[in-house]
Formats: sequence, C-alpha cells, structure tokens
Amino acid sequence: MTVSDHWTEVLRCPNCALTGVAVLSLPNGSDSVLVETLPVGFKAVTSKYGDTFYCVACDRAASGVNARLL
Repeated sequence: MTVSDHWTEVLRCPNCALTGVAVLSLPNGSDSVLVETLPVGFKAVTSKYGDTFYCVACDRAASGVNARLL
C-alpha cells in the first residue's frame, strides 16, 4: 500500500457526541474501502454505496469530523 491508501476518520455521533477514530484503507487493486479498526460504540453498515458508520447506542449515522492520511 502507498500512503494515500491508508487514512483515519474521526467519527462523532450528532446525538450523544460520542467520538472515536476509524482506520480505513484501500487495498491495492480494490474498489472497496476496508475498515481496519472501528472505535468502540460505533458500527459499520454496508450498502451498495459504501459503508456508513452508526452510533450503536443511538442508532444514528455518525458524521466524519476530519480525515488524515497515514
């Protein structure tokens, strides 16, 4: 993998303000983003449009605060 294929996203629940950092990557030759680590309290729901992160307690979609290349 190259540097541009690996990044973090800070997740935040708009309801309870829970935050956490997800580590994501795009493996070489793949069109799908791989969730490497997911913070406690969040879940990833896969659809045909990609993964959406949700707060487990509130069952609300999390917003991405920022992203940083690793």
